Amino acid sequence: MKILTITLILLCIGGAAFYLTQERNTTEIALYFPLAEENLEPYKNGPVSRTISNTENIPNTVLLMLFAGPIDTEKAKGFYSPFTKSVRPNPSGKALGAWYNSVYVSEGTAFVDFSPEALLYLNGPAAEQAVISGAIKKTLEALPDVSEVEYTFDGEVFTEWDA
Repeated sequence: MKILTITLILLCIGGAAFYLTQERNTTEIALYFPLAEENLEPYKNGPVSRTISNTENIPNTVLLMLFAGPIDTEKAKGFYSPFTKSVRPNPSGKALGAWYNSVYVSEGTAFVDFSPEALLYLNGPAAEQAVISGAIKKTLEALPDVSEVEYTFDGEVFTEWDA
């Protein structure tokens, strides 16, 4: 009986330690998606929470998830992805994520790099720009080490926005 009791205690302790280890290896993140397609106001992007495994580059993981769009349960709540289709025609038919290159954080600023073709999405009409850049900006600024977001195209900082 003592052996059974000791075995059960060890299993419980081991299970608790495994659970705690798993909890420490994850991070809760927020992704900001617009709440309805007809809503093009940048401040209407709503957060959804997801748990991810800790990685060396959490900003990159977060952006890849954002560009992939909301999952079914988030869609059911009214969230949609502005990254999979553009309000204005997109001759290539590609989603924004196809032109995403990388992200790095330096002194509180996240530098998000795209191929120049991404300007089809990022430099469109003002309302579209606000929704798309607002979602990226809010998502990255929800990370503890990011307070500002800059966009680069093939490594060059871009500041010549149309709208």
